[in-house]
Amino acid sequence: IEIATLHLSSCVSIKPSGDKVVCALCNAPAISVSEIREDKLVETKRVVFNSPQVNGVNQKGMPLLQYSGNNLKTFCNLYSTEKHIYALYSGKSMNSTTPSYQCNYLLVYDWDLEPIKLYELDDSINSCYIEEDTLYGVSSYPESRLYVFYLND
Repeated sequence: IEIATLHLSSCVSIKPSGDKVVCALCNAPAISVSEIREDKLVETKRVVFNSPQVNGVNQKGMPLLQYSGNNLKTFCNLYSTEKHIYALYSGKSMNSTTPSYQCNYLLVYDWDLEPIKLYELDDSINSCYIEEDTLYGVSSYPESRLYVFYLND
């Protein structure tokens, strides 16, 4: 149950061709790509950047471990195209004064999880959609907004 607790929050995106899937943990710095073969997922690459910070709970009826307040929120949203994986990254601690699920970084990977580009966004968002070179992002803090960012190479 402890491992399931640590892996519970994740985000997923399927390659438009339907043959690959990317999954990233929200509370731990890990991202994984798998191929979809018939009715099975076969992991082809996993990158674990470091271990999350956890604490013992020591309370009956609860999991043995929980994320520390100093743990960093990592990936909050994934979007994928045939060529790229776009990952919204927070990097804020769970104890942050602003919501840790609000992200100012967009990481771009290829399907081999090789890094392509890092964008630092002027405004924080928690969800996105990408069309060609335009990023549409939604924010909920300090108020609900829709942002448009133009991505350039």
